[in-house]
Amino acid sequence: MVESLKYTFSHSTMWFGILFGLTGGTAYEALGTIQGPLLSDLGYSEEQIGWVFAFPNVAAMAFGSVIGGYIVDRVGHRKFVPAALTLFVIFCAVAAGVLYGHEDGAEVVIGRAHVFAATMCMTSFCVGLFVASSYSLFMDLVDPKLAGTQFSTIMGATNGCAAWSAKVIGILAASQGPAVGLWIMCFVSLLSLVLLLPLLRALARKPRS
Repeated sequence: MVESLKYTFSHSTMWFGILFGLTGGTAYEALGTIQGPLLSDLGYSEEQIGWVFAFPNVAAMAFGSVIGGYIVDRVGHRKFVPAALTLFVIFCAVAAGVLYGHEDGAEVVIGRAHVFAATMCMTSFCVGLFVASSYSLFMDLVDPKLAGTQFSTIMGATNGCAAWSAKVIGILAASQGPAVGLWIMCFVSLLSLVLLLPLLRALARKPRS
């Protein structure tokens, strides 16, 4: 087992997978951290926020996951994973644009809250696309002898992404405002596409069973 682990972690593909897990979802993890308080600031009641989170937001992500799995099986990882990542970054950036100019104490415009909630749900749909396709990529990359260990390690990295993104967006929202903070986090997610390239090349070289 020790020798197998040494072999696995001596390959750059595993480390690129971990780094991608730590950074790929930065934008949506950041949005997910602050979207509840932001809806409240925009004028939604607790009941309205609960309804958005319990029904349309969950349904959008679930539907996106099903569609993402269906599409990636047909067009492949190389085309679809980068596209799904770019899509959720676009909608996160749009959500930030809706927030731009709305500061604490500003007049509540409920229409802005509705637009932000709708953009959140579209982001969740695109996140579903990304989760299904990227996790499928990770599954195809792992060594069958240590698949559980490798996949769990990368999933741990995605949890790490949620943790550091929550901390950083809190700092950025307080210092720069939530809109600018989210745009910065969107940029980090886009940078992770550089880490995705060697993973896609490794998958292309892997023999098909």
